[in-house]
Amino acid sequence: MSTTQVAGSQRDLAHGVETLAVVRELFLLMRTASSHGPDHPLTHKAAASLGVGLKEAVPPFSLQFVGRALFRDTMLLPMDLEAYLNALDVGRALSHLEANELTVERVPDDAELLRFGCAMARGMAGPSDLLTVTRIDGLKWREIQNVASTDAELVDPGLFVLTQITLALAEAAKLPAATGEPWPWVAGVSVVRRLERAVAADRAAAIRVMDLAPGDWDVARRAVSASLDVTMVLRSLSVSNSTARASAHATLILGMAGYRPRGGALLALAAEGAMPGAMRAPVTSRSGVEPHRLRTSAILHGLAHPDKENSPRVMPLVDLCYELGKARRAEAVPFDLTRVDLLAMASAQAGRRFDPDWVNALVSVCGVIPPGAFVRLPDGRVGSVFEVGEEGQPFRPKVLVDGRIVIPDAPVSLVSPAVVQAGG
Repeated sequence: MSTTQVAGSQRDLAHGVETLAVVRELFLLMRTASSHGPDHPLTHKAAASLGVGLKEAVPPFSLQFVGRALFRDTMLLPMDLEAYLNALDVGRALSHLEANELTVERVPDDAELLRFGCAMARGMAGPSDLLTVTRIDGLKWREIQNVASTDAELVDPGLFVLTQITLALAEAAKLPAATGEPWPWVAGVSVVRRLERAVAADRAAAIRVMDLAPGDWDVARRAVSASLDVTMVLRSLSVSNSTARASAHATLILGMAGYRPRGGALLALAAEGAMPGAMRAPVTSRSGVEPHRLRTSAILHGLAHPDKENSPRVMPLVDLCYELGKARRAEAVPFDLTRVDLLAMASAQAGRRFDPDWVNALVSVCGVIPPGAFVRLPDGRVGSVFEVGEEGQPFRPKVLVDGRIVIPDAPVSLVSPAVVQAGG
């Protein structure tokens, strides 16, 4: 280690006490803002105290909240019980706001710190995208990639995806379905965020897990699957996080409101039926209705009352994915359709019923033979697609067969799930 590095390490350790004091003051600010609101004198006093603490900690520096540990500029800080509990709460609030690193470039003024404290208070209540639309002079935040568990262990992407999809399905099963109840926005965002994490980790695995998970294609599973499709397409096109999340959330709400054990309501009727519950849900933020909720509601309103000139541009994609989810278990069909069936149906109706550009985008992210599809290899063995084929080789995907992943030397052919279940 160089002399400069040693000096830097000694400086960071010397600021350990001041850094823990910053975390304590931030904890007190977000707690006070949550309980008393932004206008209370105690909240203003807490913001001023945080400013003093930041100066004493000597910016610039970064705090990383990873699992149950706290780091300053990637150096682990020792903590007593009180500091540990403070850091745990601050880290959890940041995580709900899609960040686990906070960088202090310079000390913001008290008004800016008050705004940040109120945003952190919102993070205490559950997942929110508030920080994505918030700017604080002197502060930056980001989500550290590849931190996949609460204990800061790097988890195998496939296992991570399996966990996220499974939890998303379990959480969606508790959401109100066509009941007219107020929509639980925090719970809905939690489902969508799990899908985002799964897609970011391994898109092919997300499709495979969704399509091959045990159990029936009930209302919740079809709603989550449709939301996953929207997420995959918009993420592949690098659409903004706020738009992608609102579109996926709107699709989830539509599926829960419109799908039935078999088939479902027309899209416009599903949107119209979903609107009262979405509007009646209580506002939990002291600053008013959140931007995410407004964006999601705008998509629902646009689908319930179509206006081609002013409607959100993602509406045809939401329409496509909702209808495919409905067709997965169609009323007039005694069996469930596969993803291959649904993509073929969408392609056949592209330019007539569905927007051809969005159909092409969905086929592109899923693959001509998507993950999870059953195929017959040239040697006669039957396996499931693990990953789509390389560019220009769509009919030679990676196939899981006999416990091994192979790349066939010739095109594969699709096999009906019914044939697989029958042992053929």
